[in-house]
Amino acid sequence: MRSTITSLAFIAAATFSHAQIELRPHIGTNIQNLTESPDGTEWTGNPGFQAGLHVMIGNQFFVQPGIQYVSSKSDLTSTIGGTDASFTLSTGTLRVPAVVGYRFSDPSSEPTLNLRIFGGLGMNFPMNATFNEDGVEDVEVGSANFALTAGAGLDISIFFVEAGYDIGMTNVFDDEDFDVDAKQNQFQLNAGVRLKFAQ
Repeated sequence: MRSTITSLAFIAAATFSHAQIELRPHIGTNIQNLTESPDGTEWTGNPGFQAGLHVMIGNQFFVQPGIQYVSSKSDLTSTIGGTDASFTLSTGTLRVPAVVGYRFSDPSSEPTLNLRIFGGLGMNFPMNATFNEDGVEDVEVGSANFALTAGAGLDISIFFVEAGYDIGMTNVFDDEDFDVDAKQNQFQLNAGVRLKFAQ
């Protein structure tokens, strides 16, 4: 077992010793879907935004950790006594994705266009969750929640665009007055620049 681990570590070190390294600052938009709401209500996702930085390490096969600030919004609608009521939930989250992926062309050949796919885990650390209407208390969120993430991207010279989807695995809310097992699914669309600084 020890020799196997040593061999794998040696292969990984050899693979990434000449790896291309890129910083990828980006901005984008998102739509979230909360999977469960209190009885008699329904969630509707509104466009939000995110900004962050990914670090891509590798050549055709790569690893890509990153960090983002994600602002998301959802409307909670209900009918009380025949009257519709709507409240907007705004959340701010620190998202830490860690993915592995594959580029269809060798980046060392400097292709103008390069398609890639990726998948992995996303860790979300909620910072706040508030309703914007007066008289409605803030909602308590958990310390962290986790998601599976997958997507595809296109590198265009020194720029890139990518789309990804998170599938929530753990409950978002930690509030006795808001007792639903809601998981956060989220679509993201990002655009940014590629800053290669080592090879």
